[in-house]
Amino acid sequence: MVVLMLLLAGCSLTESGNQVSEPAANWSALCNDGTYSYSENRMGTCSHHEGVKKWRTNLLDELAEAQALTVMAGTACDPKREESLVLEYREFAQEAAQAAGLKDKYQATLIELRAESEARRQARKACDTAIDRASASMAG
Repeated sequence: MVVLMLLLAGCSLTESGNQVSEPAANWSALCNDGTYSYSENRMGTCSHHEGVKKWRTNLLDELAEAQALTVMAGTACDPKREESLVLEYREFAQEAAQAAGLKDKYQATLIELRAESEARRQARKACDTAIDRASASMAG
């Protein structure tokens, strides 16, 4: 039961059940009893270890940033976003073809296809950029 409570509190244990005295790289707080917490948020951190002695705030900030960037990557890579962009580019291409007075249906279709290709390229680029930023944040 005590082991379960320690794990739920974000503490690390060795295989024998002893608390770890040397922290792993991702510790978030040093507890007053000398243990380290690996909580991803501040609520309840070190609550079973006499409270928090020292916060490692930069790690918590990095985790929050990584989570935000992951959400942004998910939004940027949403297929609905890409299709919306394709429709927008196609409408623009149709208007441009009409304004240019293109009567040749093949030329107008070619302009639409180029616009669609560009829209998909832009959507992929936004998705890749968002994923790269999230990955770099988590790796750093």
